[in-house]
Amino acid sequence: MRIVVYGYGTMGKLLCDTILAQDDLKLVAAIEPRQLSAQSFILPNLDKLEQDFDVLIDFSHPSNIQPILSYCSEHKKPLVICTTGFDDNVLVNIQKAAEFIPLILASNTSQGVNLMHQLVRKAVKALAADFDIEIVEAHHNKKLDAPSGTANSLLETVQDTLSEEYAVEYGRKGMAKRVNKEIGMHSLRAGTIVGEHTIILAGEDETIEIKHTALSKKIFAKGAIRAAQFIQTKSAGFYNMEQVIE
Repeated sequence: MRIVVYGYGTMGKLLCDTILAQDDLKLVAAIEPRQLSAQSFILPNLDKLEQDFDVLIDFSHPSNIQPILSYCSEHKKPLVICTTGFDDNVLVNIQKAAEFIPLILASNTSQGVNLMHQLVRKAVKALAADFDIEIVEAHHNKKLDAPSGTANSLLETVQDTLSEEYAVEYGRKGMAKRVNKEIGMHSLRAGTIVGEHTIILAGEDETIEIKHTALSKKIFAKGAIRAAQFIQTKSAGFYNMEQVIE
């Protein structure tokens, strides 16, 4: 499989190294508009591509998404988007692009996190009537968006599973009791934490936690490659990581 990586920051470099280490994969190019490099495979934009490829994986910045969507739609190339922090208008454009190309929007490419969604869905369905629900995520001190894209996607999983609408409380301060039908969302930013996500279901005299801890960013590169392998032969449409790991 021939892959183009968009973004050559921390995750882009790691993804490129992972691809180069596998005999069944070929790194066609890494696109990085922000820097010039002596490495021949790094290009400033997609228009500089001279070789064909099978899948594009985006690990860059939300500001890059429009040229990526335009290029992949025009050239009918499958796309795996691993970048987070998009606003609602951009998300609409991503959905529209999926009408023309196979596309995965992955807030987290970890295989474990995507299994977590299935576990959360089952737990919420069984316990929500009698248990309070809190979501806690922790990341390194350089992460820009809060809550994380993964925390937001876990929130969506909880909300989609509930039979009625719950209010979302982002952090807590002041003098007020927790109210019924509420979901707490909490973000921590400290040190070099790769990523931790915890769903807490707390009832009377018992608590259940569903937690995923990322010990290395390698898991995200491996998951992104698995997503690319999944989507390579798919028809146009909007896919997710849960489908990838089924």
